[in-house]
Amino acid sequence: MKPSKDASIFMGFYDMNFADGAEKFAGLLNTCQATGTMPGYASPQSHAPVPPRYPLPQVAGHSLPPLYPSSEPPRSQAYADGRRDRQAWEDWYNGLPEGAYRQGASYWASVRSTKQAASGCTGSGYTGSAEQANWVNGCYAAKAKLDASDQRRAFNLDYKAGWNSP
Repeated sequence: MKPSKDASIFMGFYDMNFADGAEKFAGLLNTCQATGTMPGYASPQSHAPVPPRYPLPQVAGHSLPPLYPSSEPPRSQAYADGRRDRQAWEDWYNGLPEGAYRQGASYWASVRSTKQAASGCTGSGYTGSAEQANWVNGCYAAKAKLDASDQRRAFNLDYKAGWNSP
């Protein structure tokens, strides 16, 4: 198969079989990508967009979107709700005094998204003593506070991102 003149010029090979040139071109691409010397190619380590070589044209009355998006993702109302609800949970929890009630709340917060949550706040060893009752009350209080946000976290990714944000 004889390559067209355009293909020969593009490949940079005039007196070469087309298949040989294509094979060498693929090798050239791999070498350029590996060394980061290909025009318009950013090395995998940088993950940075490659800036244009020439300034973008300006048109009166029109603006272009930013070349580099901000590092801050857009925030939805669900995201804001997730952050607010997480802060409310932490404020409530941090206001609890040390003791069985807080331990019960800690327990529920730690198991609510696991298989252990199926056993609820009372297990087979529950006898109803005052200490256990206080622990169970803390567990149920945490469950009541977290159920709505857990439900929303399961079905709304923006809410979940807000809940999990630092």
